[in-house]
Amino acid sequence: MKKREFLLQYAPVIAVGALIVTLGIIYRQPFYKMLPMLNTLVIMLLSANANRYSFLFGGLNSVVYGIVYLSEHVYFSAISAMLVSFPLQMFSFFHWRKREQGKRSPLKMLGVRGRLSVLGIGILAYGAAYFLLLPFFSNAAFPAVDILVFVLGVVVTVLIALCYVEGQYLNVLSCLCNLVLWLMIALRDPSNLNYLVIGAYNLFRVLQGCVVWTRKYRAEQTEMRERGAVAQGILL
Repeated sequence: MKKREFLLQYAPVIAVGALIVTLGIIYRQPFYKMLPMLNTLVIMLLSANANRYSFLFGGLNSVVYGIVYLSEHVYFSAISAMLVSFPLQMFSFFHWRKREQGKRSPLKMLGVRGRLSVLGIGILAYGAAYFLLLPFFSNAAFPAVDILVFVLGVVVTVLIALCYVEGQYLNVLSCLCNLVLWLMIALRDPSNLNYLVIGAYNLFRVLQGCVVWTRKYRAEQTEMRERGAVAQGILL
């Protein structure tokens, strides 16, 4: 293993894992709150390399995250984790499996019209959740940010499931909003400080994933153009 690969892939996992456990012990955090964060360390390694098994383990981990979110009264994040992320990630795993090319699926871009459509749907979804669903959760914590994280999470999961590179780009925004949410939660209850640690780690891995997916997309497009040129030459 090259030193650079170790520093980028595994050293952060060891450091973040140690910090999560240390903070959990200091603040006597229940193990069920630490468990999904430790699982995430492995899942994000898979996701950054566009490995479809990140969806399988991520879906199972979503259920555990949902339990944590319920305990913190961030209900829209709980809904996203248990009723949206879990089934969609399981679908993503089997969808990629059917279209298997080694261990990855062909990547694609939305285009301008597709991006505008996604933006419009996201705005409508946010408004619907805020005005129609929020009244059912009277003790919801930080609902404006929680709903934003919820909507972004659904959009990101669907786009990545369909192999759109923009899903990774929007995932950066989702991670930033999630960091803001957990900062507010940690200010209320410092025992949740390690969720800021895993949030920062998620952001690092998602940024890495953006680079990986963009390079894979460009490589695939180049390969397709070369094949097209060869096929055209044969026909001529």
